[in-house]
Amino acid sequence: MSVKLATPSEIVAEDHALTELSSLTEHRRTRLLQSMYRLPAIFWAVLLIGGFLTIASASMFGSANTRLHALQVFSFTLLITLVLLAIADVNQPFRGWVHVSNFAFIRAQENMKD
Repeated sequence: MSVKLATPSEIVAEDHALTELSSLTEHRRTRLLQSMYRLPAIFWAVLLIGGFLTIASASMFGSANTRLHALQVFSFTLLITLVLLAIADVNQPFRGWVHVSNFAFIRAQENMKD
């Protein structure tokens, strides 16, 4: 930016304007990067299956049928297993269904070349 400033208040105003412009640009980049990413499939599986199992389990409370009780225990076991699987997968950031890609590194290299 090539502007000749005369007073200290103009210098301060320009500094604030540039700071706000830099902040605005950074927030825009963050929004663009976040728009490219989605919720991983393992989380969708846990949410959908967990929601179904919770509703189904709530409808089976108070039943005297042994088979329904066994189904309820199995569904809670499945739900807990899915949650533990999701936690284990997220705990390994460079492997698995949910992993950190090298997209940011490649983009940084391209920006440094320019």
